[in-house]
Amino acid sequence: MNKVKSVLFVAGVSLALAFTFSCSGDSGGGGTEISSSSTNENGTVKKDHISGFSQKGPFMKGSTAVLYELDDKFVQTGRSFRDIIADDKGSFDIKINVELVSPYAMLEADGYYRNEVTGKPSTGTIKLYAIADIREKSNVNVNILTHLEYYRVQKLVEEGKSLKDAKKQAQEEILSIFGISGEFENSEDMSIFGTTEGDAALLAISVLLQGELSEGKFVERLTDFRLGFRETGIWDSKTAKNTMADWAAEASLGSIRNNILGWNLSSAVPDFEKFVRDYWYANYGLGVCDDSLQNGLKKSNRGVVYICQSNAWAVATEYESDTYQWVCVEGEIKDGQASGKKYICKNNAWKIATIYERDTYQWVCVEGEIKVGQVSGNNKYICKNNAWATATGYEIDTYQWVCVEGEIKDGQASGKKYICKSGAWVIATGYEIDTYQWVCTEGEIKTGQASGKKYICKNSAWAIATEYEIDTYQWVCTEGEIKDGQASGKKYICKNNAWAIATEAEVQVGICSKEGEIKAGQASGKKYVCKYETWRIASYKDIVCFEEKNCNYFTDARDNQRYAYVVIGEQTWMAENLNYNASGSKCHNNEPANCNPYGRLYNWVIAMGIDAKYEEEEWSGSDVKHEGICPTGWHLPSNEEWQELVDFVGTNVGKKLKTTSGWPNKGRESGNGTDDYGFSAWPSGGYYGSGFSGGGSVEWWSSSENGAYDTYSRLMNDLSHLNRYSRDKGSYLFSVRCVQD
Repeated sequence: MNKVKSVLFVAGVSLALAFTFSCSGDSGGGGTEISSSSTNENGTVKKDHISGFSQKGPFMKGSTAVLYELDDKFVQTGRSFRDIIADDKGSFDIKINVELVSPYAMLEADGYYRNEVTGKPSTGTIKLYAIADIREKSNVNVNILTHLEYYRVQKLVEEGKSLKDAKKQAQEEILSIFGISGEFENSEDMSIFGTTEGDAALLAISVLLQGELSEGKFVERLTDFRLGFRETGIWDSKTAKNTMADWAAEASLGSIRNNILGWNLSSAVPDFEKFVRDYWYANYGLGVCDDSLQNGLKKSNRGVVYICQSNAWAVATEYESDTYQWVCVEGEIKDGQASGKKYICKNNAWKIATIYERDTYQWVCVEGEIKVGQVSGNNKYICKNNAWATATGYEIDTYQWVCVEGEIKDGQASGKKYICKSGAWVIATGYEIDTYQWVCTEGEIKTGQASGKKYICKNSAWAIATEYEIDTYQWVCTEGEIKDGQASGKKYICKNNAWAIATEAEVQVGICSKEGEIKAGQASGKKYVCKYETWRIASYKDIVCFEEKNCNYFTDARDNQRYAYVVIGEQTWMAENLNYNASGSKCHNNEPANCNPYGRLYNWVIAMGIDAKYEEEEWSGSDVKHEGICPTGWHLPSNEEWQELVDFVGTNVGKKLKTTSGWPNKGRESGNGTDDYGFSAWPSGGYYGSGFSGGGSVEWWSSSENGAYDTYSRLMNDLSHLNRYSRDKGSYLFSVRCVQD
């Protein structure tokens, strides 16, 4: 027998999941075909073939079925016979046509199978085994039951039982593990496509063992089963049994049935569902659910309450679980047994208790009394008209207060400030709180008692003090004096006997009182010119023409603005940017003060004085002496005229044309120029579609187009160059320098 044991153990390292069907019909149903075999007096058997079905779900086309010859001691003789499964039903027909030494044979199925739980082909191969007495049959199915009993049969035969008795006992022990009892056909005669109780038991066990496991985990489960079951006929893995029951309790058995029917291999599926349900019912300690228990409740050993409906256990609703076996006493409040929710007995039925009902449970109502909710701990209730109601914040804050006109008190709960006015408590305004009990002395400034705001007494009433009033409080105004605001730190200047915010220029050079006067800032060194009683940054024209009296200039008849000009080579150029206020033009950063030194910024069509449609169309006009918005006798320079200027100036054109001040440094090097020709290029910046550039460059338009959307410009932003660029006509705004006709 030890030899038998070692031979048969080959199945122990393989996944044993091949079902085998034993009927000869197309559906793969159960049954036993009468064999055309013969048995000789010496015990040998002559067989033509052995056929059947290999099933977990059906083994797939290309799988193999092998019959191993056994002697009368159940030891392999070394002879085997093989067939390739050629259909989707898992059927095989192994040709023998030789005399076998005994009526005993072992069958093996190996390959991929259809998973009845997922409905899909397996992702790995498995092996299943069966052992059978083939003297009276030529059909032997290989399935999960033949495989599970295989190892136990081996042990029982070793202990002296006949193969028939061993197979019967092993089958009963397996079925018992799954809570199934009854008289069933041999395991090798069962089929998942059959209609008998045995067929249903087979499919139920296959489904339970498979569950949601992968092939690898499924093999581990079968191995665990084999190791425990072989020796004792018992499988005591409580964890695995509970896991199967938990899966079965949630599984969609209807979907599994549909998966099997969807293979279109058989129109019949046995009633496996009842065995699956009975298994998890028993595992959960619920027992039978029949008509006698209709709508009955029972708590499982998982602590969950189930209800028996339509002969099936289902998870009870939260309400059913919470109030399980409660007696309803009117007005009583209890904690739900499952959820912990609060329930109240009203009108002989348990209902969810409201916060109000829980908070005021068993309270006696005394008119006007305020109490804290028993459950919420935050809600306040007041007894009004013999009933408890949620107290308002006002009622809580002023509870039992006596109202003294004008008095301010802190709310007892919220801390809000209340004031007694006209015999009633009302929320005090911030003003009332800040100025409470103040005496008003005209012009006096005080800090609010709560907010810290500043108030001033004006016209015998307290009012919020402005920043100006706070900054200049009690100052004496001496004409031209500059002082720092007492609160904000802003600079103020005394002008015309009143304090006013000082401009940057006023901080640097004082009051602007003499028209045309030019002064240098004390800190910045910038030069300012006094115009219309306002200091402005002095332009080249202001400094050279009107202070040093050392330039030529002309007057634009349109707005009487005076422009300096210089002769450079054969060209006469304006010595400053155009400042004509054409519609659509802008001052840099939209600050009017920037237009005086830098001139205005224009898009190309405004500078050209042509229709706006040419922002997106080619103008195709002549760029020769095109006046645009330049004064009469002057015109917008063409690209060629700009180049003539560059060629004349020669190297370091940027440095030679820049002003001697006003430009930012380039690293450690000064950004200012030498202004050799009086061109006086200021860093007036530009507008580049989405915003203004900084003050480190200047860009001028030319009258020369570059296609439908662009035109040429000249950009100066370093010491050496006056570069040509192609720019969008409509969205960019640049300066204009006019050249004389």
